[in-house]
Amino acid sequence: MKAKFLALCAALALSACQLPANVSPADQVVRDGLRANFRECAVSVAFSDEPRALHAAEAAQIAGQLGKLADRKWRVDGLLYEGTRIGEAAFCMCSDQDFTDAEIARGEASLARGGNYRLRKPEPLAFARKVVEGESKKRDGYGPEVRMVFPSGARRCAFMQSFATRAGASETAQGFFATLKPYP
Repeated sequence: MKAKFLALCAALALSACQLPANVSPADQVVRDGLRANFRECAVSVAFSDEPRALHAAEAAQIAGQLGKLADRKWRVDGLLYEGTRIGEAAFCMCSDQDFTDAEIARGEASLARGGNYRLRKPEPLAFARKVVEGESKKRDGYGPEVRMVFPSGARRCAFMQSFATRAGASETAQGFFATLKPYP
């Protein structure tokens, strides 16, 4: 009886970590030292230290937050660096359909209304159709800052960078955000 219960628990845990049927790993990240080239999003970013690959459960969580776009087919790539003072994350999410300007505007408006983030005016990027940037309202000086980039050369994709600090850290999101470059 105990063995059956443990087997059931293990099966439930594994199924909870699986990606939804409409989400798959893109496997399109090429790493060159601390720089990661996200080929599908046509951008690259540099991490402070060695990042790790996104786990299936993390990709599923990201895909679950796509709202009305969740029914599309998605390819997701991501890397995370979790240090003792800072955390950096970069995700490339590509759909089976182009993002329209109206969808991007609705997403930005929803983020602004949602109450979790305070949007700010981002610096424009020559290789981006649109940049949305904000910081957590619950941040207390240490929480996440996010930037979503809709690359001109990858109309079906959105690229997200996230940065968080812990108490005593002097690093800023702008340092991580500044490493974003077009690729190739």
